Amino acid sequence: MLPENQEELLKRARYLAGLTVGELAARLMTPLPERPGSAKGFTGQLIEIALGAGAGSHPLQDFPHLDIELKTIPVGWNGKPRETTHVCILHHAAGASFENSNVYNKLRRVLWFPVEGEPGVPLRERHLGQAFLWEPDPGELRTLREDFAEIIALLNARDEADEESDFLISASIGTALHLRPSGSFQGKRVFSWYLRKDFTARILENAALRDMPR
Repeated sequence: MLPENQEELLKRARYLAGLTVGELAARLMTPLPERPGSAKGFTGQLIEIALGAGAGSHPLQDFPHLDIELKTIPVGWNGKPRETTHVCILHHAAGASFENSNVYNKLRRVLWFPVEGEPGVPLRERHLGQAFLWEPDPGELRTLREDFAEIIALLNARDEADEESDFLISASIGTALHLRPSGSFQGKRVFSWYLRKDFTARILENAALRDMPR
């Protein structure tokens, strides 16, 4: 069930902090994946269920009535992200602007949920961290907007050149945001937007500094 307000959402998130994935799965009566290959995304799905999220990859936030998106982020023992963060699927490039994009829709207000992600720790023993709300500051917003605009301009230039519909944009383009293949559908590659680890590492660091005792 969706939380009624932001305070209820944060209360649910605080209640999960410190649990292991195995403990949360048991509380939700959800069996753990038997094979490592099927564990991808499992922890995020558990947290979505526990918090009452439901939008998934659709062009809505996970909590649209609160204007909040949920992003789980695996972190190592050093507190750094272990992988890039999926934002959303690329649907259309022609005429897209950042403020009207699903990228902006998903990132304008995020509930980040750190999760222990060291590969040597079994899935059931990985601990959930303390979630926190984040909104991009003016500098972060400018970086995201510039990355988005650069990549969209390249995609539109490809369309104007009337090249083949399948395309490749280098994942090296973009300071914080980049585009890369994320699968296939009906024989065609699907591309998605991702946040770089350096960018999300700064978000985590700033949150830790903000929560330090003064």
